[in-house]
Order: sequence, then C-alpha cells, then structure tokens
Amino acid sequence: MSGQNNQVYITTQGDMWDVISMRVYGTEMLMHLLIEANHRYRDIAVFPANCELVVPPAPRRERVAFPPWRAG
Repeated sequence: MSGQNNQVYITTQGDMWDVISMRVYGTEMLMHLLIEANHRYRDIAVFPANCELVVPPAPRRERVAFPPWRAG
C-alpha cells in the first residue's frame, strides 16, 4: 500500500501491533490499519528491530452535533 500521506515507522525489538498503534495513532484501536497496510508482516506478533512499516493516515473523526441544550 502506498500513498502520499503515508508515514514510515521503524520497529524496535519487542514492538507489537497494539503498541505501535498507540505510539503512532494514540490508540490501540487502529492497529488494524497498520496490519492492512503491512500485509507481509501480518503473522508477526512481536517484532524484531528495524522492520519498516507503512503508517497510513488515521480516519478523520466525525463531529457529533449536539442539540443546543447539550452543547457546552
């Protein structure tokens, strides 16, 4: 997967998908994006050092419109 907005993450020994996701996105809930973008590493649970992973941009969050009495 390639794209202009993708970044690269270089693993350190012991990195795991959820840890990498937390580092690059601020949440482990987006680790599926990393796995999908780095299909050749999908079977790795604990990374060795120096694997180059593609980091796609996180999806934009939709703003929830609250009624005026709930906004604040």
